[in-house]
Amino acid sequence: MRYVVANKEKALDAGVLLLGHLVKGESIILNEKEVMCLPSLDGELEDRILLLDGIVYTNTSMNQIISEGGWEYGRKL
Repeated sequence: MRYVVANKEKALDAGVLLLGHLVKGESIILNEKEVMCLPSLDGELEDRILLLDGIVYTNTSMNQIISEGGWEYGRKL
């Protein structure tokens, strides 16, 4: 499983809900399946990530980023 750290505003505009997602500042963590299931975005994963101003990480890398702290679960729909 790959994970994406995306721009929070762009993700919201694409239809992502903050509820249940880790957020930090202007960033939000999504998994690759969530990104691929967004009907408002077209193309392969890499194309969609560009539209979200995102960066792809492996599970191991994502765990390290989260453990550095500052991430909180979003509370807004």
